[in-house]
Amino acid sequence: MRPLEAAALREAVATAANISDEAVRKQVYLSLAASQAALELRLTPTERSDHETCERLTERLDQLCDRSEVPLDELEELISGNPT
Repeated sequence: MRPLEAAALREAVATAANISDEAVRKQVYLSLAASQAALELRLTPTERSDHETCERLTERLDQLCDRSEVPLDELEELISGNPT
């Protein structure tokens, strides 16, 4: 075996870190989406519009979508069984 070049090792580590970060974002997104769905079932549209937790969830979901390399709303649609 020959040793890896430093550049190749750095690239491999950076790739693994990016994959890990994206996986964490997906997990957080799905958890928040589930919480939002539970609130949508429990609250009326009027209650949701005035509900601080609903607003925070929506903002956080939007932030995660903006930072994601993969369209997270498509992931949610596939999991929910309602693809567009």
